[in-house]
Amino acid sequence: MANIMIVEDDPNISGLYTYILKKRGHTVLQARNSDEALADIATVKPGLIILDLLMPGDNGVEFLRKADLAKTSPGTKVLVVSNVESPEFAEQLKPFHVEDYLIKTAYTPHRIADLVEKLVA
Repeated sequence: MANIMIVEDDPNISGLYTYILKKRGHTVLQARNSDEALADIATVKPGLIILDLLMPGDNGVEFLRKADLAKTSPGTKVLVVSNVESPEFAEQLKPFHVEDYLIKTAYTPHRIADLVEKLVA
């Protein structure tokens, strides 16, 4: 099973993802914003980050720039799950080798968990 970090400012969404993923045997850490995630990432070394784009403070793209996962945690995969459907964000995410960019409203939490399991397998 994988260590998964959820970077999401909505506690209801984060809580639901956490509940489902823990029931499937994963270890889950929640961060409400970029600062919390950056503080925890060095010690947690997640196998996967589920990342929202719009959060208080730095957005998801800024988080990825600051985290510099290619250097600090090269095995970590990123799954963006956001309600923002934006070509600009999609373009900004390219250098970070994001595994997928999903629109929250188009996927149930269980379907997102299914995709997570494929990414961490």
